Amino acid sequence: MAGNLTRARSRLAVAGALLLTMAALGLGLATTSTVEAAAPKSTVVAGPKVSAGDDPEIQGEDSMATCPSGTHLIGGGYKIFMSFQREVPVNPDPKTVLPPWVVTGAVVTNAPSVRKPNTWAAGAQAYERGVEIQAFALCETNS
Repeated sequence: MAGNLTRARSRLAVAGALLLTMAALGLGLATTSTVEAAAPKSTVVAGPKVSAGDDPEIQGEDSMATCPSGTHLIGGGYKIFMSFQREVPVNPDPKTVLPPWVVTGAVVTNAPSVRKPNTWAAGAQAYERGVEIQAFALCETNS
Protein backbone atom coordinates (compact mmCIF):
# COMPACT_ATOMS: atom_id res chain seq x y z
CA MET A 1 0.00 0.00 0.00
CA ALA A 2 2.83 2.39 0.92
CA GLY A 3 4.53 1.60 -2.42
CA ASN A 4 1.42 2.54 -4.39
CA LEU A 5 1.11 5.80 -2.50
CA THR A 6 4.77 6.64 -3.16
CA ARG A 7 4.39 5.91 -6.88
CA ALA A 8 1.23 8.05 -7.07
CA ARG A 9 3.04 10.95 -5.38
CA SER A 10 5.99 10.58 -7.77
CA ARG A 11 3.69 10.66 -10.82
CA LEU A 12 1.90 13.70 -9.43
CA ALA A 13 5.24 15.48 -8.85
CA VAL A 14 6.40 14.70 -12.41
CA ALA A 15 3.09 15.91 -13.88
CA GLY A 16 3.30 19.11 -11.84
CA ALA A 17 6.89 19.75 -12.93
CA LEU A 18 5.91 19.17 -16.58
CA LEU A 19 3.03 21.66 -16.31
CA LEU A 20 5.29 24.26 -14.70
CA THR A 21 7.91 23.77 -17.43
CA MET A 22 5.30 24.13 -20.17
CA ALA A 23 3.92 27.27 -18.53
CA ALA A 24 7.43 28.75 -18.24
CA LEU A 25 8.03 28.10 -21.94
CA GLY A 26 4.70 29.63 -22.86
CA LEU A 27 3.26 26.34 -24.04
CA GLY A 28 -0.35 25.53 -23.35
CA LEU A 29 -1.92 22.16 -23.05
CA ALA A 30 -4.48 22.89 -25.73
CA THR A 31 -4.54 26.19 -27.48
CA THR A 32 -7.49 27.26 -29.54
CA SER A 33 -8.63 30.63 -30.64
CA THR A 34 -11.83 31.52 -28.88
CA VAL A 35 -14.48 33.65 -30.46
CA GLU A 36 -17.12 34.92 -28.16
CA ALA A 37 -20.47 34.29 -29.74
CA ALA A 38 -23.29 36.59 -28.85
CA ALA A 39 -25.54 34.84 -26.38
CA PRO A 40 -29.04 34.33 -27.70
CA LYS A 41 -31.53 36.72 -26.18
CA SER A 42 -34.97 35.61 -25.18
CA THR A 43 -38.16 37.58 -24.97
CA VAL A 44 -41.73 36.86 -23.93
CA VAL A 45 -44.59 37.76 -26.23
CA ALA A 46 -48.14 37.97 -24.89
CA GLY A 47 -51.12 37.03 -26.99
CA PRO A 48 -54.56 38.57 -26.56
CA LYS A 49 -56.95 37.57 -23.80
CA VAL A 50 -59.77 35.60 -25.41
CA SER A 51 -63.05 34.35 -24.05
CA ALA A 52 -63.48 30.64 -23.54
CA GLY A 53 -67.18 31.04 -24.33
CA ASP A 54 -69.95 29.80 -22.10
CA ASP A 55 -70.90 26.48 -23.68
CA PRO A 56 -69.27 23.49 -21.98
CA GLU A 57 -69.60 21.49 -25.20
CA ILE A 58 -67.60 23.94 -27.35
CA GLN A 59 -64.04 25.09 -26.81
CA GLY A 60 -63.55 28.85 -27.09
CA GLU A 61 -61.13 30.54 -29.44
CA ASP A 62 -57.39 30.00 -28.85
CA SER A 63 -55.17 32.86 -27.78
CA MET A 64 -52.11 32.98 -30.03
CA ALA A 65 -48.72 34.51 -29.16
CA THR A 66 -46.43 34.76 -32.19
CA CYS A 67 -42.68 35.32 -32.05
CA PRO A 68 -41.47 38.39 -33.97
CA SER A 69 -39.34 38.24 -37.09
CA GLY A 70 -35.72 37.26 -36.39
CA THR A 71 -36.69 35.01 -33.48
CA HIS A 72 -37.94 31.46 -33.04
CA LEU A 73 -40.24 29.79 -30.55
CA ILE A 74 -38.58 27.87 -27.70
CA GLY A 75 -41.53 27.49 -25.32
CA GLY A 76 -44.67 29.04 -23.99
CA GLY A 77 -47.45 29.01 -21.47
CA TYR A 78 -50.73 30.61 -20.49
CA LYS A 79 -52.59 32.57 -17.88
CA ILE A 80 -56.21 31.74 -17.23
CA PHE A 81 -58.69 34.23 -15.82
CA MET A 82 -61.74 32.80 -14.06
CA SER A 83 -64.58 34.58 -12.40
CA PHE A 84 -65.27 33.04 -9.04
CA GLN A 85 -68.23 35.29 -8.36
CA ARG A 86 -71.33 33.20 -8.05
CA GLU A 87 -74.72 34.05 -6.68
CA VAL A 88 -75.55 31.81 -3.76
CA PRO A 89 -79.11 31.78 -2.42
CA VAL A 90 -79.69 32.92 1.16
CA ASN A 91 -80.79 29.42 2.20
CA PRO A 92 -78.96 27.20 -0.31
CA ASP A 93 -79.83 23.57 -0.77
CA PRO A 94 -76.40 21.86 -0.52
CA LYS A 95 -77.56 19.15 -2.95
CA THR A 96 -78.28 21.54 -5.82
CA VAL A 97 -76.12 24.65 -5.34
CA LEU A 98 -72.44 24.60 -6.24
CA PRO A 99 -70.10 26.34 -3.81
CA PRO A 100 -68.72 29.74 -4.89
CA TRP A 101 -65.16 28.39 -5.32
CA VAL A 102 -65.97 25.75 -7.92
CA VAL A 103 -63.77 25.68 -11.03
CA THR A 104 -65.51 27.38 -13.93
CA GLY A 105 -63.19 26.41 -16.78
CA ALA A 106 -60.34 24.18 -17.89
CA VAL A 107 -57.27 24.60 -20.09
CA VAL A 108 -57.52 22.36 -23.14
CA THR A 109 -54.71 23.72 -25.34
CA ASN A 110 -51.21 24.70 -24.21
CA ALA A 111 -48.74 23.88 -26.98
CA PRO A 112 -47.09 25.17 -30.14
CA SER A 113 -49.77 26.04 -32.68
CA VAL A 114 -50.40 23.46 -35.37
CA ARG A 115 -51.97 26.13 -37.61
CA LYS A 116 -49.51 28.99 -37.29
CA PRO A 117 -45.70 28.58 -37.28
CA ASN A 118 -43.56 30.15 -34.56
CA THR A 119 -46.65 30.57 -32.37
CA TRP A 120 -47.79 29.32 -28.95
CA ALA A 121 -51.50 28.53 -28.59
CA ALA A 122 -53.55 28.40 -25.41
CA GLY A 123 -57.23 27.57 -25.25
CA ALA A 124 -59.82 26.94 -22.58
CA GLN A 125 -63.24 25.45 -22.25
CA ALA A 126 -65.69 27.23 -19.95
CA TYR A 127 -68.39 25.74 -17.81
CA GLU A 128 -69.74 29.23 -17.10
CA ARG A 129 -69.24 32.76 -18.40
CA GLY A 130 -66.26 34.78 -17.28
CA VAL A 131 -63.40 32.49 -18.32
CA GLU A 132 -60.61 34.00 -20.43
CA ILE A 133 -57.18 32.72 -21.43
CA GLN A 134 -54.00 34.42 -22.64
CA ALA A 135 -51.08 32.71 -24.39
CA PHE A 136 -47.42 33.60 -23.88
CA ALA A 137 -44.59 32.67 -26.28
CA LEU A 138 -40.96 32.41 -25.21
CA CYS A 139 -38.88 33.50 -28.20
CA GLU A 140 -35.12 33.41 -28.79
CA THR A 141 -33.08 35.41 -31.30
CA ASN A 142 -31.95 33.45 -34.35
CA SER A 143 -28.22 32.73 -34.50
